[in-house]
Amino acid sequence: MISFEDIMTACEEKQIGTFVRRCSQSSVEEAREAIKNHPSLELEIIQVKNYGVCIAINPKNFKTTPDDIEAIHVKGYESLKKIFKRSK
Repeated sequence: MISFEDIMTACEEKQIGTFVRRCSQSSVEEAREAIKNHPSLELEIIQVKNYGVCIAINPKNFKTTPDDIEAIHVKGYESLKKIFKRSK
């Protein structure tokens, strides 16, 4: 399982942002703890109609909107899948 620490480290190294959809309260708390170790990133908690609570992780000064989540859903998933290849 990929932790928010892993996701944020990858975002920081590659200077990219990402969304995590349908997050539980425990995921939100984990993300809030992990962001403390990554001062170059910002964390946004967004309520999206079709996807519930979403967590946006972005480089500083990069803002997102709920519409962005729907627009990049498939492309973002494929990009993350390449970064976090499953080990056997």
